[in-house]
Amino acid sequence: MAFPAGWGRKCELVVQYGKVDANCTDFPVLITEDTLPSEIFDADGSYPALSGGGDIRFSSDSAGSTQLPCEIESFVTDNDPANGKAAVWVKRTLSSSGDTSVWIWYNKSGETQPAEDGTYGKENVWDSNYKMVQHMNQDPSGSSPQMIDSTSNDNDGTSAGTMTSGDLVDGQIGKGIEFDVTDDEINISTSASLDALDEATISVWVKTDDNTKSNQAIVTFYKSDTDRVQLKFALDSIRIYNDIDDIGSGVNSASFVQNDTYYFVTFKVTGTTWTAYVNDEGSAKISNDFGKSFADLANGFYAQIANAVISDQFFGGVMDEIKISNTVRIAGWVTTEYNNQYAPSTFIIEGAPEPGGINPFWYYQMIKRRNS
Repeated sequence: MAFPAGWGRKCELVVQYGKVDANCTDFPVLITEDTLPSEIFDADGSYPALSGGGDIRFSSDSAGSTQLPCEIESFVTDNDPANGKAAVWVKRTLSSSGDTSVWIWYNKSGETQPAEDGTYGKENVWDSNYKMVQHMNQDPSGSSPQMIDSTSNDNDGTSAGTMTSGDLVDGQIGKGIEFDVTDDEINISTSASLDALDEATISVWVKTDDNTKSNQAIVTFYKSDTDRVQLKFALDSIRIYNDIDDIGSGVNSASFVQNDTYYFVTFKVTGTTWTAYVNDEGSAKISNDFGKSFADLANGFYAQIANAVISDQFFGGVMDEIKISNTVRIAGWVTTEYNNQYAPSTFIIEGAPEPGGINPFWYYQMIKRRNS
């Protein structure tokens, strides 16, 4: 039966325009348990969703006539709804001048999520500018590749070092990966979609275990020892380097990095200018012309997560939600991402659940009884 007929329940979720820093087209909105009605998680209640989220759908209108693509990163129900968990991404254009509604539909047995490459499937949540989206929610000791790219580009990551299943831990959003500061890393092979980067936006949630280390590698774009750019996280700085000796290339921000605290770190690349932001676009910004662009790295470069070209600069801590786009996102996009992902419960306000779509067979029977 076609959506929305037969879906038992729906609920309006309202994105607060005051948390949207600019009009954002095709924005991947994060929805968590903090922004959903408790009945959706109540496994033995009257109106639960399916555990795993197979029946969850979204629309931009209350009638369900305009369906929206979604990705269920995780969705867990429980007999105690307070134990429910969700990390769901929905593509929606957001306004900075008025609230934006997203309607969630649920409570329909026998459903599974649309095909990954379908119109409303997970790959379509991420616009064509996204070249890699790794939620970092897979077991790093599993079969290779372990970290799966949610886009259609298949820029999956392969873990290396001494990673175990215990390195899959709670992250900022759902699960994340803990790196051991010694040899843990994730490698993404060269691909046409990454090799063709001209400008870019790179973002990651990061939490260090040891803020006394002067340099900790986050992401490295590597072609050779002299053709690479390394993005680092340190006690007193976000640093960007473009040579193996780390000479004369670092730019420091004010001291701010604390242990066991998540930071949303974003890099924007335009030509040879690399700019770093911490959390929103108004704080801890650094920028410099390093004389190294993605064009200089083209034709065979690959990406590494947490890798240290210099052995004592491996990352120690947790990383979550690593995304690479082949465009410089508009001013306000990063702040909107931060507002959404740091505090989902203030970014979205839930409404009251309502009856969902009408089953045509049930409707026919109701009219028949009424007229008999």
